[in-house]
Amino acid sequence: MPKQTIDIVAASRQICSALNNAAIAAILLTAANLAHAATFTVTSTADTAGATCGATCTFRQALTAANADVAAAPKIAFNIPGTGVHPISVVGSSLPTIDHANLTIDGYTQPGATVNTLAEGDNAVILIQLDGVGAGSSTSGLTLCAASTTIKGLSITRFVQRGLKIGDPSLSSVCGSGTRTADDSIIVGNFVGLKPDGMTSAGNSFGGVLLNSSPNVRIGGSAAADRNVISANGADGIDVVNPNVTGTAILGNYIGTDKSGTLDRGNNTSGIILAINSNGVTVGGAVPNRIAFNNIGIVATAASAGNDLAANDIFANNALGIDLCGANCGGNGDGTTANDLNDTDSGGNNLQNFPSLTSAVRSYTTITVQGSLDVPHTAGITAQSFSIAVYANTTCDSTGNGEGEIYLGRAPVVLFDNNALTMQTFSVNIDGAPAGAIITTTATDAGGSTSEFSACKSMTLGDGIFKNGFEASM
Repeated sequence: MPKQTIDIVAASRQICSALNNAAIAAILLTAANLAHAATFTVTSTADTAGATCGATCTFRQALTAANADVAAAPKIAFNIPGTGVHPISVVGSSLPTIDHANLTIDGYTQPGATVNTLAEGDNAVILIQLDGVGAGSSTSGLTLCAASTTIKGLSITRFVQRGLKIGDPSLSSVCGSGTRTADDSIIVGNFVGLKPDGMTSAGNSFGGVLLNSSPNVRIGGSAAADRNVISANGADGIDVVNPNVTGTAILGNYIGTDKSGTLDRGNNTSGIILAINSNGVTVGGAVPNRIAFNNIGIVATAASAGNDLAANDIFANNALGIDLCGANCGGNGDGTTANDLNDTDSGGNNLQNFPSLTSAVRSYTTITVQGSLDVPHTAGITAQSFSIAVYANTTCDSTGNGEGEIYLGRAPVVLFDNNALTMQTFSVNIDGAPAGAIITTTATDAGGSTSEFSACKSMTLGDGIFKNGFEASM
């Protein structure tokens, strides 16, 4: 082999060796960072400031130390001596904002605390209370200014502003330039506005949770342990505002009730408000939210669209269960919005028309709901996809356009605009309807915008037994 060829092969081997060494070094560095993922353990209920978290460590000190840590995913845990609830009273100034991505604050690490295990109700034992009764007039509980933050196992009470701010509400002054969003953050297993017993009201004056311009946030979840109870707050339970909240999911929570899900601890205005430009949020899902005893269940204000609100149990709110506003109405809504011909109006969730029901017939445990929907008019005969969600109610809401006490399910329908400017009929079958129910529905368009609730329709009994062939054998 010529010498020149040998030199080239040797050089190639040296390069590969260097690359391999660099890759190995990178892996080792990553492993070292993961191993270094520090845990800062709170051992005191005092509110003392400081840059380090030592043997005696306050929550304020732990936040400061975690923000400064170089680890990839630091954690704040709790091991405060003594039994029972440990109130951490915030005094004077706001707590440090959360600036470190991938930080987890876990109140369930306090000895004796346990997560909820109930499908119905909430038996979580929360022993860490973050309380703002002595804080200043501009303070909130926690402000998340970094991505992938997880907050769990806390009772957050009596702050003059919000219990939780996810993203910077001013988009400049609180989080600072370049750190203003909290994308992909997770809020699970907390009581916001209730004391740790899950029963006693201790609301935050301006509202429970504010989500601002941060996409893909999850509030609650499909597991029992994920359930938040967000109640008794002075304004809205959850306030979603501004663009870039797409992909956010709010599910499995109790909003406006106590931890049992049955007693009135309503938020003063709405359970959830989707404020101007809030788009692409999913409220409810495989595990519906229970939204009750608020002034209004859900409000969608002008210029918000694509918000899927169908899969929820909504009842006993003072006004509407779902209120789509033609303007920026705030948490108090603007009342029932009448359907319009060909659904040409605009506002919250595009003021999606609600179904007009003609019958609701129960055969055994299946209900067949028939009705019509006034759909947008197009130049030709065009297929338009919707889903019709069906709800069972004990009584009809006083407005006549009922709420949706028990979400039974939803079914897809395809409606054809036939160029005649007429309403399009549909028929859906849903299992699980309880006897004697009052039925309501919503419509959700292909873009994810859900309507207000339809007017009520009393369920009648069908001849299901004969339809199954028993008549012929008699």
